[in-house]
Amino acid sequence: MSKIDFDEVYKGLTSSNDEEEFIDRLTTIIKSYDINLYKDLLINNPYFKVLISDIAKNILIDVSKIKESILSLINTIECSDEDLSDLLKTCLSLLERFEIRESEIKSLI
Repeated sequence: MSKIDFDEVYKGLTSSNDEEEFIDRLTTIIKSYDINLYKDLLINNPYFKVLISDIAKNILIDVSKIKESILSLINTIECSDEDLSDLLKTCLSLLERFEIRESEIKSLI
């Protein structure tokens, strides 16, 4: 997602009408955007920082489940078929991306 998209979501965050909408938008930011777009904006605010920690913990649970699913799929792939070999490479690439994302989210806690 682009910086322009982020700016729109952040604007929606700051103009949220209630706590549920605010938490939904903050969750979207943490899940969807590069940490470098929002870390300085949000972490410096004590209110955001407390909420981010709680939201990040919930997101990490989701990330862990996705990683488990990918690992499970990887364990079932036999690489004798070229198409399956490509699938294995794709799964390994996804797993690596989720591990990086997990590390970024952990840095928020």
